[in-house]
Amino acid sequence: MNCLDSNKYVKTVEENDKFAKNIGLQSTPTFLIFKDNSTRIAAIEGHQPLIIFEDVIDQLLNNT
Repeated sequence: MNCLDSNKYVKTVEENDKFAKNIGLQSTPTFLIFKDNSTRIAAIEGHQPLIIFEDVIDQLLNNT
């Protein structure tokens, strides 16, 4: 029996789903990008090109 059939991770998945919804995330995939020693968090939702990731990371690094 695999982990899907055994429901081994159902609780974890449900908790993660609830957390995501509580902070307003609605898409899959969603990437959260954190800056060290900061409370700033950027979320990139859905299928995005590399330039979007580069821009978000640059903005976090440059505090813009």
